[in-house]
Amino acid sequence: MSARHSYAVVEPLSHSGTRYEPEDCIELDPKEAADLIDAGVLRAPADQDARAGAIAAARRPAPDPEGDIPTLISECHGEAMLAIESLRRDIEALRRDVAALAATETPREGDDPPPDSGAGGGELQPQGDDPASGPEPGAGEPASLTAEDRASRILTAIAELEPGRDDHWTRTGKPEVAALRAITGYGDVTGAERDAAWAAFQVLD
Repeated sequence: MSARHSYAVVEPLSHSGTRYEPEDCIELDPKEAADLIDAGVLRAPADQDARAGAIAAARRPAPDPEGDIPTLISECHGEAMLAIESLRRDIEALRRDVAALAATETPREGDDPPPDSGAGGGELQPQGDDPASGPEPGAGEPASLTAEDRASRILTAIAELEPGRDDHWTRTGKPEVAALRAITGYGDVTGAERDAAWAAFQVLD
């Protein structure tokens, strides 16, 4: 036997010899009350409505906590791309600043003078050269000169430098490139060639 429930009367109702008026309550089997509820004669009390609502809510699928993940990922991706683009612009600006600084930087004292600077004046000109013009790049350098011959000549020129002469030595104690150019007659002697010959000279010394 099904449990009986209490229902509120909405329209006048006669049941089992009893007259029920609106707002009265009647206890009926749920199956028996179903047709009367559909007809609008009865309604479930408020507490039953609340229980029914709770049951319905419990049966509804719970919201998916991951439902917004694609949206969040999209938003984060957009923010990350903006940050990367901003960083790229900053790096490009920094590179331009470094290039501009390098272009305007003045040579420090003791740096190698350019080949056409004429450093050393007529005091260190090779024999037979015009003191006013200075050595030309490659002057006195035979066409068949090998790299070994050139390095050996620079090494020999280092041995010819005079200790104590300021125009023969840099402040750091290295041979002046201008002096080596004048002695060898090679107007294009570089700092790298000077350093290599100087290192070899120190080993041999």
